[in-house]
Amino acid sequence: MINQTANKNSSAYVTLRAMLINSDFPPGQKLQIEAIMELIGAGRTPIREALFQLCAENIVEFRYQRGFYASEISLKDVSNLITLKNTIEKMLINESLSSRDDNWEDNLILSHYRLKKKQPFDPAADYSANRDWIDNHRKFHASLVSGSLNKVALKTYSMIEENLDRYRSFSFRFCSYVTSNKSQNKLYEKVKSVSACDEHTNIFDLAVNRKSKELCTYLHEHNLQTLNIYENYISSANLLNDKK
Repeated sequence: MINQTANKNSSAYVTLRAMLINSDFPPGQKLQIEAIMELIGAGRTPIREALFQLCAENIVEFRYQRGFYASEISLKDVSNLITLKNTIEKMLINESLSSRDDNWEDNLILSHYRLKKKQPFDPAADYSANRDWIDNHRKFHASLVSGSLNKVALKTYSMIEENLDRYRSFSFRFCSYVTSNKSQNKLYEKVKSVSACDEHTNIFDLAVNRKSKELCTYLHEHNLQTLNIYENYISSANLLNDKK
């Protein structure tokens, strides 16, 4: 009985977390427990426990006497995430490339191959996020640093990437707006450029050839371009929620 309860709680948490990361609930939307119960087929208690867990990850907000809400999109938060990612990534890349082995390279080749097979946007769904691409993208970047033995830093890096996936999904969901708004076409082209296969192939080539210094510089610029895209999308969507 205890195992069944634990499994239900875990299932509700995993399902809700994936939905929030994928922006199935827009930032700031109230999370009605009854509606979620019907949506994912879970009971009230597992859902409440999952929501409180997600509060600890800043994916959900609990407002006293008002309930649970999908966390707002914040330019300050994403800027902090990118800054932290740049710092940790540089250390992990240097460690990973210096201790690389055949397993590391095989994993990198496979993750790059899978990333190339998918497109970031799904034209059949109003250019919304391709969830397979987002998943493959996270795994590709994880494979770059997987040669490091620093478990604490790797766990932190993984948490940063998972939080950034929410911003990726959010920004991709506005592609239908961008493609229909001529004034925003340049932004859409920038998104395609940063997400493009060539961009990640350049990263792959630098890693395989052990050019750690050049790779760190390239990734730093790649991350800053990504931040610039998120800034534009957040501003365009009028969801800037910085707390100064």
